Amino acid sequence: VYSLGMKLENSTVPLAQDPNIQLKIEDDSFIKICQMITDTSVTVRSLAASLLGDFQHISDTFLNQTLDKKLMSHLRVVKSDHERAREEAGGSRDWDTGQRWGGGVPKLDLNPSEVTLMHSGSCGAFVHSLEDEYMEVRSAAVKSMGQLCAVSPG
Repeated sequence: VYSLGMKLENSTVPLAQDPNIQLKIEDDSFIKICQMITDTSVTVRSLAASLLGDFQHISDTFLNQTLDKKLMSHLRVVKSDHERAREEAGGSRDWDTGQRWGGGVPKLDLNPSEVTLMHSGSCGAFVHSLEDEYMEVRSAAVKSMGQLCAVSPG
């Protein structure tokens, strides 16, 4: 995945969730490596954290998402089910009393255009790696962030 992303950086692939959307291979590779940050193996997490710094042409959307654990969709924060239910109830923070059967079941009217999983792979990758219990993973993440900052145009 890493090798393809580095060699074919300007090529595109269709997004798995929506074949009509084209994604740069380098971005797709970056996302897949970001997903390895939560692996159970320390070696895999450390290697993934160190590989992230090698990518030089990542879209800002994906790069910014690595620093935020909240899932974003087209630069809009996607609200959780609890937040949506609270808004539908008029901002009430009260809990269901449990007196009526099914009285507190939240209505889940999701608009598919509001929720996309395109950004979820990179969601909080650097945050997770910087909070890792092993110094090896944290050090690799800091080094990668430095490398990405050095090549970043802004």
